[in-house]
Amino acid sequence: MRRLIERDGAAWEQLTTQYRDPIVRGIARGFAELGVAMTASGLEEVCAEVVFVLFKNECSALRNFAGRSRFATWLTVVSRRVCLAKQLNQE
Repeated sequence: MRRLIERDGAAWEQLTTQYRDPIVRGIARGFAELGVAMTASGLEEVCAEVVFVLFKNECSALRNFAGRSRFATWLTVVSRRVCLAKQLNQE
């Protein structure tokens, strides 16, 4: 977590490879809740938005991770919320 907050490039690369499944799972849930078909381009767009949300405001989202759940579970929830917000803002 510390390495992500310090913007270590290797840590961000590890995040996108090691935790890709929880991110995709959260995005898929978001699309499903909205009844929207998930396309490859939509998935990539929302994945980029998830990374942006984690990175913005001096990594405030990461700093707010309290550890009450596994990091993968937390990422799934964050990804779902980002997907829902992005899709609802496009309507």
